[in-house]
Parts: sequence; structure tokens; C-alpha cells
Amino acid sequence: MIVPVHDEERSVALLHDEIASALEPLGRPWELVFVDDGSTDGTFAALTRLHARHDEIRVVRLRRNFGKSAALQA
Repeated sequence: MIVPVHDEERSVALLHDEIASALEPLGRPWELVFVDDGSTDGTFAALTRLHARHDEIRVVRLRRNFGKSAALQA
């Protein structure tokens, strides 16, 4: 699953928890790719902490805000 985010420092952990609670009971492998679309808050740091704790999380960081379409393509 690909999730573009921009200035979502306070909500990325909650979003991960909600997605994990829906997908883990299925018993199948899954991966969550967060694309930080040029956030100016602490979103990238929050994603880095999540990645360190959860093997299913991947993080892509864009240097500036390119928009949702570009984030999904990245």
C-alpha cells in the first residue's frame, strides 16, 4: 500500500496502527510505503521512527512538495 503524506507528523503512527489492525488478521504479508511529499514539519522523523520499529514500513522522501500524483509515482 502506498500512502503519500505531507505535514502529517501527528497522524502517521495512528494511520499505521489502523492499517496494521486491518491487515494483520488476514495472515498475509503486507508492506506500507509512506511517501513524504516535502513535509516541513517532523513527518520524516516520525516515519523514520516507525520504520525502525516495524519491518513492513518503507519510507520515500521527496525533497519538496511535488503533489499527490508525483508522490504516488515515486
